[in-house]
Amino acid sequence: MKFQLQVSEQVISCEELTVSLYKDLLKSIYGDEPVIQVFIQTVSNILSSLTDKPLSFFENLSVMDLMSCLLQLRMNSLGDRVIVSLNLDDAKRSLELRLDWVNEEILDFNKSNVKNTIKVGTIEVEIDSPSPIRLIEKISDEYLYFVKSIKIDDKILVIETNDEAKNITERLPIKVTFAIIEHFEKIIKEIKSLNFLKRYKITEHNLGFIPSNDSLLWFTKLIFNESLESFYDNIFYLAKLANIPPSYTESCSVGEYFVYTGTLQRTLAQQNSEQQDSSMLHNEATSDFPN
Repeated sequence: MKFQLQVSEQVISCEELTVSLYKDLLKSIYGDEPVIQVFIQTVSNILSSLTDKPLSFFENLSVMDLMSCLLQLRMNSLGDRVIVSLNLDDAKRSLELRLDWVNEEILDFNKSNVKNTIKVGTIEVEIDSPSPIRLIEKISDEYLYFVKSIKIDDKILVIETNDEAKNITERLPIKVTFAIIEHFEKIIKEIKSLNFLKRYKITEHNLGFIPSNDSLLWFTKLIFNESLESFYDNIFYLAKLANIPPSYTESCSVGEYFVYTGTLQRTLAQQNSEQQDSSMLHNEATSDFPN
C-alpha cells in the first residue's frame, strides 16, 4: 500500500515500511551510542528505497523535514500513537502521545521560526534548519549551519557544506552577517517554546525537538521503540512456532509483522492458560484420592 509523504512543499508517493527495512532501522539505532553517520545513511536509504527520490534528496533534507518524514512513515506503517512514560505527582504515568500533533508542531515551528529570507540590498540569504550531514561537522560559528542559499543579484549559490557557508558569508557585508546571527539567536530562544506536552496540559515536563542529530536520533528511538533483541525473538518464534519462514516475514509490511506477532502472542497466552487450567483440574482430581 502507498501513502502520500509530505516533504516541504512536495507530495511524494511512498510505500509502506517493510520488515527488512525496519530491521535495518532498528540496527542503526541500537545501543547507547549509535554511529550517527550510519543512522543518517540508513534512514536516507530507507526513504529513498520507498520513494522515487534519490538518496541525495533525503541526505540534504533539513533535520526537521527528515524528522517529519520519519514521523509520517511511522504513522502510516504502525499507527499514529506512541506511549510515553512520565513522572507526574511523584508517580509514573503513561501518556498516549499523538504523533500527528508532533509532526504538525515541528513543521509549524520550522516554517514560523526557522525558515526565513534575509534581504539586504540586492543580497538574499535563505535560512532553514540544517541537514544532518552538515550537523555532523562541528563548527565554532553555529549560525552557519542554517545558511541554505545566498542570492546576489540574479545568481543563486546553493550551500551544501559548512566550508561553503563560511567562505561565502565572509565576503558578505557585515550588515548581512549580523542579520543572520540575529535570526539564529531568535531561533535558539524560540526553540524552548516547542513543547509537545502543552496540548496535554502538562507543565512539569518538556518534550521538544531541537534541530540537531541527537534530537533526531532520540525521537527515532522513541517512535520506533521495539528493541532489536525483541525483533529477533519474534522472527525466531514466528519461524519455529508458526512455521513462517524469516524470508517471508522480512518481505511483509511492518503492519503485517505486528499482526502476526500479536496473533502468536495471543495463541501462546491461550495455550498457557489452558495448560494451567488442565493442571489445576488434575491436581483437584488427584487430591480426592486418599494417600
